[in-house]
Amino acid sequence: MSILERLRALSTIRGGRFLKYSFDTSGFLNPWKHYYRPIRFPKLWRDIDTRIHSQEVVATEMVYYELKVKNDELTKWIAARKEELIIKVDAAQFEFVRMILNEFPKLVPTKTTTEKADPYVVALAIQKNLIVVTDEKRPLKGRVKIPQVCDHYGIECFDFQLFLDEIGYEDG
Repeated sequence: MSILERLRALSTIRGGRFLKYSFDTSGFLNPWKHYYRPIRFPKLWRDIDTRIHSQEVVATEMVYYELKVKNDELTKWIAARKEELIIKVDAAQFEFVRMILNEFPKLVPTKTTTEKADPYVVALAIQKNLIVVTDEKRPLKGRVKIPQVCDHYGIECFDFQLFLDEIGYEDG
């Protein structure tokens, strides 16, 4: 049994519920600010809110910390849903993070002074068998982004548009 299989076997599903999507910071930020602003797409954000309350949409606490720095309307919206949305980092997730960073050290820039959410987003997806939702694209030469790490571990990775298709969202 590989380390990945052993770590998955040690992992548990929170509250006995199946958690489906692990959102990255960009999975919230870009749609909220650029493409699907709540003032124009309130039905969409109500739908996502429902999915958060049913824990179909979750995020690692590291995503919350990245968003919290911005202190804007999205931060307030996320904070109001923190209890259902945010999953605290546990020992199993941290082991996945270590494994990910050992294999992909360029996932987190070396000059950064704060912890980045990217390896935690993938670790949560590995642990809970989730689909990652990120607005990151596959990188240019020499860089590492969430989609290529997901590919490596066999984790499905959607952008926000594909997430909307997957959940069958229709605005109307």
